[in-house]
Amino acid sequence: MSHETNPVAQANGQHGDTVVTDSLVPEDSCAPTEGELRAAVGSQREDAERLVFAFNKSALAEAMRALELTAVTVNYSGSGDEGMIDEISFQPGNTQADSKSVRAARVVHLWHAETGVRSVSLVFEVADLFDLAEDLCDRAIALCGHNGYANNDGGSGTFTLRADDAIAQLEHTDYFMESNTSVNAI
Repeated sequence: MSHETNPVAQANGQHGDTVVTDSLVPEDSCAPTEGELRAAVGSQREDAERLVFAFNKSALAEAMRALELTAVTVNYSGSGDEGMIDEISFQPGNTQADSKSVRAARVVHLWHAETGVRSVSLVFEVADLFDLAEDLCDRAIALCGHNGYANNDGGSGTFTLRADDAIAQLEHTDYFMESNTSVNAI
C-alpha cells in the first residue's frame, strides 16, 4: 500500500486528501477453485473473503477477455453517511458487457435468533458483468480498510481490473477538513 499527499487539495485550503493505492494481487496469482473456496468458508478461515474476491476477480477477467474487453473501472464517492457507485465503464466500450453474465461466489452470513448461532455459507450465482464489477469494488474497499469512506467528510476512489492479467488496483482518497487555531494576546 502506498500513500501520497495531494498538493492540489492542500492548496485549496478546505480539504486535504491522501491517495491510497492498493494493488490487490494475491501472493498466489492462481484463482482458487470452487472446492478450495468451500473449504475456506466452511472452516471460517480468515482469508475466505480474499479468496472469494480472487475467484470473482478471475471470473470477471476471463469473461472480459472472451469479449475482447481490456479493463473495467468503477468510480465511487461518498460523504455525510451516503456512498455510491458513480460510474462503471468497460474498455473499449460497454456494449458487449451488457450481454454477458458469469458464475460468481458470494459469502452469506446468517444469524439464527432461535439458536443464537451464526453460520456462514458459500453460494454460487450468475451475475452480470456490471453487478460483479460493482461487487468487486465494494469488496476491494472493505479488504483495503476503506469501508467507512462515506462517513463524515467522505472519500472517493477508482477500482480498476485489467483483463489480461486479472490484476486489480484500488486508488482511494480520504477527505478531511483541516483547521488552524491560533490564540493571540493583544
